[in-house]
Amino acid sequence: MDVLVYNCRQFKFEKEICEQVIFLVCGFDKLQLDKKMLPDILAHAPAGSSTKTVIHYAQEIRHNGDFMQFDYGEKGNLAQYGKSTPPLYNLSSINVPAYFMYGENDWLADEKVSSTSKRK
Repeated sequence: MDVLVYNCRQFKFEKEICEQVIFLVCGFDKLQLDKKMLPDILAHAPAGSSTKTVIHYAQEIRHNGDFMQFDYGEKGNLAQYGKSTPPLYNLSSINVPAYFMYGENDWLADEKVSSTSKRK
C-alpha cells in the first residue's frame, strides 16, 4: 500500500490508477472525489480491516451476497465446520438494530440487496 500512496502523490498517470481503485470500491463519481485527498485516503485504507476480512467480503460477493461464514476451501471447511461448504449465517437470530446503507453509485449493494437483507 505504501508504494501505491507514494505513486499517487508523485505521478499523474498513477493518480488516474489510484482514482480508478477508489471508484471500483466506492462507486464512480468524479465530482465527489477530491484528487488531492487520494494519498490520504489510500494511506488509511483499508483501515480497521484484516486481510482475512477483505477476503471474506470478496467471497460473499462471489457467492451472490449470501452471508456465509469464511470459506477455507473444501478440506479446511471440513475441519472447521464438519462439511465441505461454509454454513450461512442465521440472520433471523440477530436481535440488535441493524442499518443497511448503500450509495447511488454503489456497485456492490443497492436498494434491492439492502431490502432483502433487512427482511432476513
